[in-house]
Amino acid sequence: MANPHPKLENLKPFKPKNAEPMTGRLFTRVPANIEAAVKTLPASERSEWLRRVITEAVQRELMNPASDTRATTEAEGPGPSSPS
Repeated sequence: MANPHPKLENLKPFKPKNAEPMTGRLFTRVPANIEAAVKTLPASERSEWLRRVITEAVQRELMNPASDTRATTEAEGPGPSSPS
């Protein structure tokens, strides 16, 4: 049962660091060594670092496919098959 008389004086409004509102949440599993490396970052910097590297990767690999050589090679399909 919820508290019918909650104390509201300790609540503070959330102030986002960026001007752009953030609505999406991404959750994924990673290998233990990757998790350990990320957790070497101070907790106060970890979220901002993850946000930055994910944003950079998405912009580089998904939002600008013309400069992604992987996208062109995958679209071309496998090379010529050798005669049997």
